[in-house]
Amino acid sequence: MARLIFGQENAEWDKLLYECPIYHPPEISEKQILTGRWGAGKSAILFLRNKKLTQLLKTINEKESLRWYLNESSFDALELTKLREDTKNEEIFVRQLEQIWHSEIVRTTCILLNLLRPNYKNNQGKHWDFVSRIAKMRDIDIPLWSRIPEVLSAVFDKKELYKDAQKWTSSLQGIRNTKAYNSMQDCLHDIGDQEIKPIVAIEPLESPKSKLEKNGIAQPVITALLNVFIKSFAS
Repeated sequence: MARLIFGQENAEWDKLLYECPIYHPPEISEKQILTGRWGAGKSAILFLRNKKLTQLLKTINEKESLRWYLNESSFDALELTKLREDTKNEEIFVRQLEQIWHSEIVRTTCILLNLLRPNYKNNQGKHWDFVSRIAKMRDIDIPLWSRIPEVLSAVFDKKELYKDAQKWTSSLQGIRNTKAYNSMQDCLHDIGDQEIKPIVAIEPLESPKSKLEKNGIAQPVITALLNVFIKSFAS
């Protein structure tokens, strides 16, 4: 008997995911941190949980339907490996990764807030305007993981180390500004208990073929993400 393929092993590309969902109990599906082996259904949980957000974003701009979803495809594994070699100190390396994670989450959330802004009743104020300005900055769509030298230059002001940083400085300093984080939080407070909220879901490893694991940098990347989540985003 020939092998029958039903659906797709990658939830992101599974066209039957919404038509034939497998729902998990709330104590699993509503967790903020999901763990488990490859193929256990973690990605499917994220996509089912954010189905309405995906559909709303698709009506706004089809290309933005998965703006809330960050995965390993945005990483430059070779650049991360080079950064680790140049840093020569694991603690400092993790701190640098924390800075990038924090900035990337703020960047993504600001873009989402700007896209969804017309759908919220309480969407006025200086904090909303500030977030919208950030979302419209030059090169804001480029993931920060593919711009590591420029990000660290903006964060630590090491222009002498990264000669091309000047062209990125304005947008990155906008993201790194404390006002950006505070404005983002104020906007989220305005949204309150409305059904569809801006969510950022992160799957940092593309198991079983992760380039980060292959290069031996998966652990510090995940450690930095968990540190940032606990310090700045855990509810």
